[in-house]
Amino acid sequence: MAATTTRIIARETRDAELPKGIVHRFALTAVQDHTDLNVGFHKALKTWETSTGGELYHFPITDSPKLLEFDGDIRPYFHEDVRETLIYKHRVRLVPDLLVLTDAGVNPASSKPLQSFLTANVGRSVIIPAVQIALESLPRMFTADPAFAMTTGCCTVPNYKSGPAGKAASLNHQYGALIVEIDSDGAIFPRHVQPDETGAFQDLDRVYLSNGEVRDKERVWGISWGDLQHAFADEAIYTASFGWSPKQRRKVTDDNILDALRPYYSFLEDTNEFRLRGHHNIKDPHFRTSVLQEGTVEDEIAAAVAFVNALDRPLTETIVKESNHDLFLARWLKSPEGRIDPENAAYWHELNGVLHRSLGGKHPINIVEHAMRRAGLSDTVVYLPCGESYVVGDVENGLHGHQGLNGSNGTTTTFSKIGFKTNTGHGHAPTISGGSYRSGASCVRDRGFNVGGLTTEAPGHIVHYMTGGRALLLLQPDGRHRACGELACRSGNPRLAA
Repeated sequence: MAATTTRIIARETRDAELPKGIVHRFALTAVQDHTDLNVGFHKALKTWETSTGGELYHFPITDSPKLLEFDGDIRPYFHEDVRETLIYKHRVRLVPDLLVLTDAGVNPASSKPLQSFLTANVGRSVIIPAVQIALESLPRMFTADPAFAMTTGCCTVPNYKSGPAGKAASLNHQYGALIVEIDSDGAIFPRHVQPDETGAFQDLDRVYLSNGEVRDKERVWGISWGDLQHAFADEAIYTASFGWSPKQRRKVTDDNILDALRPYYSFLEDTNEFRLRGHHNIKDPHFRTSVLQEGTVEDEIAAAVAFVNALDRPLTETIVKESNHDLFLARWLKSPEGRIDPENAAYWHELNGVLHRSLGGKHPINIVEHAMRRAGLSDTVVYLPCGESYVVGDVENGLHGHQGLNGSNGTTTTFSKIGFKTNTGHGHAPTISGGSYRSGASCVRDRGFNVGGLTTEAPGHIVHYMTGGRALLLLQPDGRHRACGELACRSGNPRLAA
């Protein structure tokens, strides 16, 4: 008897043909066949749809591959409340740089939903319907704009086959949706949302409830900012994120993410760059000559401290997380280079004197914190030494990300395998993998020693919502983190599921 096979149907890719010059908003989520909805979450998504003028769409997932290759109407296999907005007969290209791979066919139990689809849109952004929430920055040429592969999350209850894989998947089931805003100039802004136990979810400063209510101007629990590396501050990203102009060294606007979202906790990654005497170029005579007019190590630390003090808000706890770039100061103090460095020798000897005098005691001084406090770091700013825990809700924020397991380098793969959620920085490539979220960068991409070739670096911050969910805010080069143009009217959009 011949073995039965599942034939693969070539799905058409349909251009959404969105009208230009206005904003378009979509909420995209996956639904499993023969499975009930998370009713509260689905109602909250409908609240979002009604209040924003956006459009909610559903994409099929199944553990039966034959269903997605069936050439007929598969809608009867799915919950009646999603059938009219279920897209399955064609792939959707929302804009030239964003493809929704509706027929990806990721098994609901898959723990690595992006693995086979990173190149599905030829290096441009792609969305994969899947239960697990995941995001990865895609490799590209150094000067090219960022692109991402990302999943949707789902709004159906756990329904897995028996066995170890199904039991593991049920423990890691993730309710969620991907909000996609397309600005009037075509710029893309994707953000994940996740519900609390009632189904309510927060997106930026608005909370959407299952009863149709919307709460405005809500604070967020915390923000983990993309690596700062202040000496390489990106003017547009810093201004949009904090209202701070690195060039003018002052706050220039109240229209910024920090003041809009008003986090209870503000985590600063890689605050100092330690550019002037970093190990990347300390032995480069050409570099040393080029920065002669830029001041001293002490000046660089003082500039970073002035920036941190400007971020401090009365109702926000500002936390400087000691990171690998901060620790470059301690590395420099161990090098004999400093004692014969005309511009920095006095500072090098002073800090070494403080450090050596403390080493015989029970509690040696943290020399990086000492240098920052000496430069005027506010007493209200918390300095978190490397490796100390700082938990907000159920998320560990104490790890910068440069230190991994047993002395190895840190990776999102490592952090995704531990038994608690983490927010980290360090990699400059925004990533979501299991319970591990990694922010991007707030500094410029070209930092002298890393020019050329391929990159995955991109600006981005982690937002932790009061409802418990987290999202990556992916910023455009001009600093935008959300669509800013005129809201699209629903009647102006062609129905994607038609």
